[in-house]
Formats: sequence, structure tokens, C-alpha cells
Amino acid sequence: MLKAAERKHSHILHRLLKAGAKIDFQGGRETNSVLHEVCKNGDLKSVKVILDFFSNNDSAKDGGDSEQDFKELLQLKNGNDMTAIDLAK
Repeated sequence: MLKAAERKHSHILHRLLKAGAKIDFQGGRETNSVLHEVCKNGDLKSVKVILDFFSNNDSAKDGGDSEQDFKELLQLKNGNDMTAIDLAK
């Protein structure tokens, strides 16, 4: 998923999310999540894919609350102690 995000492949990101890929996975040199990568790259199409994923009730982990899951994703910090929002600025 990180490679799809780095390369701005929103259509692949969409398919991976539908297939159950972990949205909160962090990796790479900066320990970024997918949201970190798309915000860093200014990739609005991929941001929309992620938002649409969370607006779907099926996105909640283990039957949980998708809104809470999204809030947790927004609060994730990478290896540089930055959130995705910090990278979007």
C-alpha cells in the first residue's frame, strides 16, 4: 500500500483497501502510514479514497467504530514524530 501511495496510484489503493489491507500499517524510511504518504505528496484523489473507505460502515475494525478508527489514523505519528496533517502543511 505504501508503494501505491508513494506513486499516487489511487485506483490501486482503493482495490487494496477493499481487499482488506491494513490502513494503519507504517513502514519505510520515515515509518509513514498510507495517510502520511498521500498527505506528504498532496495526492487529493488518494485522500478521497481513504475518506470514502472510512465513510463505509464496513471499514470499522472488528465491528468497531469507523469514526474512531479514522481519528486514530489521524493521530498516528511517523518516525519523525509527525502526523499526516503535519506533513500536509
